[in-house]
Amino acid sequence: LLVIGKYSAEMEGVGIDLAYGMITGNSGQVAAVNYNDLDETVYSVALSYAGLTVDYRKNEAGNSGTAKNGNAGNNQGSSYCGVYRFDKFGIGACNVETSMTDANNLDNNSKTRTYAADYSLGGGVTVGAVYFTVEQSANNTIMTDVDGVMTMMSIGF
Repeated sequence: LLVIGKYSAEMEGVGIDLAYGMITGNSGQVAAVNYNDLDETVYSVALSYAGLTVDYRKNEAGNSGTAKNGNAGNNQGSSYCGVYRFDKFGIGACNVETSMTDANNLDNNSKTRTYAADYSLGGGVTVGAVYFTVEQSANNTIMTDVDGVMTMMSIGF
């Protein structure tokens, strides 16, 4: 079952978008292990004014897809992002965090941050760069800790 709802409005130049989604589904059994059914909820809110847009998103999946009678679950994530566009320039930032508990009752977490800028050259051509940092931990031990920079050129038709 999939249920989705969205509301959008604009009042005195301020835009608001609210969204809600729920999905459920049957899991099953593999090698005599029964798994929890899918039960996930997602919601978001976005506000915009002039060239600025900010949003917050949240998902909660509980113990969906994990082995029944186990300790795993608490699967959730959230993000908050912002973008400001003016003339031919755009800047943005985003933070995404996820977490879950594994079958050994230990935490697994992920945090990704991005900072980006772009410039439209005209004629459908845009160039940009993004700085990112990613940190992932498993069982309370940092497994990934990386920073990087990427550049791009986009050609639209």
